[in-house]
Order: sequence, then structure tokens, then C-alpha cells
Amino acid sequence: MEWLKEKDDSDSIAPADVASPAALADALDKLPAQQPAPYLFDWRDGRLEILPPDALPEDGGIAQDYLDEARDKAQGLLDDLADRGHNLPPDIARKVGKLREVLSERTADLRPALVDSRTISLERLANALDNPQDKAELPSRILADLGDLADTARRLCHCLPTLWRRDVDRLANSLSADNAATLILQLDMLREGVKDAEVVGPDTRAAFATLSEDSAEPAADDLKRWRVAMYALSARNFLTALLRVTKGSAAVAKELFRFAQDVRKELRPELVKGTAKMIIGGSLTVVAAACLFVTLLEPASGIAKVFPEFERIIRLLETVKPGKSEPPSAPPSAPPPLSPRTPRPAAEKGPTRPA
Repeated sequence: MEWLKEKDDSDSIAPADVASPAALADALDKLPAQQPAPYLFDWRDGRLEILPPDALPEDGGIAQDYLDEARDKAQGLLDDLADRGHNLPPDIARKVGKLREVLSERTADLRPALVDSRTISLERLANALDNPQDKAELPSRILADLGDLADTARRLCHCLPTLWRRDVDRLANSLSADNAATLILQLDMLREGVKDAEVVGPDTRAAFATLSEDSAEPAADDLKRWRVAMYALSARNFLTALLRVTKGSAAVAKELFRFAQDVRKELRPELVKGTAKMIIGGSLTVVAAACLFVTLLEPASGIAKVFPEFERIIRLLETVKPGKSEPPSAPPSAPPPLSPRTPRPAAEKGPTRPA
């Protein structure tokens, strides 16, 4: 696949494409808009937040009925499992619970990718338990309810928008096991880079936590690659939204160039957080977005191997030679950086889990 071709050593920036704010602005102008994916993002009150899912098509009423049934069946099965104690395989309660987590009250709030992914896990569990030994050892009601829930959840998935599946399938099919393992490392590095940035909203941080957890879940190779593809498509949209913080690409390019030139190798997490504290209200959102993107250059460079629309932007920034060794002067109200570098924070779940 073209997305996974390694760049040749001779694949360098053309002489006419010298790194400059003007070249960056041109590259930003050519950056495609966000694409259909499990998550899309937008700027609200100076923070990058998740866009609500698109409205369902005309069969939304049927989808709501299936959703109500799936919620009731999942909760009933969880209650039954809890009443029976610990004498059953823990995978049953765990996978039913993970599906129940993403079954929101309204179809308009569902995340189709997550519902489908967790439905697949439940279907495979039901199939794995459909054998003479497990049928003899496990309560027949539990097995019947598990299969019934999987069928209902699948019918719900059939009612949901599926435009994003085309790109998910395309990317998943292009990934080898090694490609997927490398990509998930870059995606998790991106997640670590954004989870403490105040310019990133809590639901966005929770979305990355959810995608990371699902991608790390033990699964067959094809399902694993599919989950990594969902994660990657959402990350692509996040990076796109970060660079499209304002309609005027020149302002973004100027700040990107400034941060890359002055502090590319010494940019501090505190600077990202400190800048974000000043932007609520909007006037310095561009500064915060550019600052954050420069801190994410390493994972973004890895992600660009499957999304080449970012390649020129990243190559231009990476060729900018560091200038002065101190961070650029912050606006008057910015707190000074506390240390050259802080330890990477321990992983944690986001404050909310999107439906």
C-alpha cells in the first residue's frame, strides 16, 4: 500500500521548498479536512473538543429500539452474572460490561466504531463458548442471554452510519502485525502528549484513553489491526483540527515556525500547559495549538507514514534548525517554565468516557 511505503533517503525537501512560514502556510492550505472516523474534533472556547456524532439516517427510530433492547439485555446479564458470584469465566462479565459502557441512552450519542468493536468481541466470545464442554459446564441461561445480546447489538450496528468503515477497512488491511505494533506505539505517544495539555478538552482526552485501551485489548490479529486503524483515523482528525485552529493558515504557520525554530528540541510540557491557561477566551488559541503540535512532532512523524498529507508539514518543521536555546518569550501573563523537562505522567483514564 502506498500509505506504508518507506521514504527513500533521497526523498528530501526540494530546494525550492525551503522551510519558512510561507512554505508552511502553503502546506497547511493543502491539508485535507477531517475525514469520517470514530471521532471528529472542533475548537470550543479555546479547547479542542469532540464533535457530536452525525444524526442517524431515517431508520433512527429502529436504531433507538435496538439500543434500548441492548441496554436492557446487557444490564440484565451483568446483574445475573453478579448474582452468580465468581464461578463463571471473568471474560463474560468483562466483555459485556465494556459493551454496556458504550451504549448511551440516545442513538445520537453513540460512537459507532466502539459499539461495533465491542460487539465483535462479544460475538467471538459467544462463538468460543458454543462447544459441548462449555455448554455442559456453564448455565444455559447465561449462554443464551450472551448470544441474544450479541445478536441485538449486531442489529443495532447495522442501523448506524458506516461511512468511516471504508477508511478503517482500507488502513486495517494495509497493516502488517509489525506495522500495527509500531503505529500503536506512536499513537500512544500522541495520547501521552495531549492528556495533560489544558488546550485539549476532557472528552477528547477520554476518547484517546478509550481508543488506546481497546487497541491494547488481546484479540485476533485482524480485530487488533482494525482497532488500531480506528485509533489512527481519530488521531489523524485530531492533528488536522489542531493545525486548522483558525481559517487563516498564515497565523498558524508563523507560530509553528517560531516554536520549531527556537525551541524544537527543548520545548517544555509546562509551556504548553501554561500557554493554554491564557487562551480561554480565544485570543491566543493559535499560539497554544502551534506549541502543542511542535511537542507532538515525533509521534506525528510516525503517524504521517500512513497519512502522507502531513508529511510536508512535518518535514518542513523538522528541517528548521534550533536557534536560541531558551524558549520564546511568553505573553506577560504566562508562568515561566519550571524545569527543562518533566517526567512523562503515568497513564490514566480520561475524566469521562464518551458514549
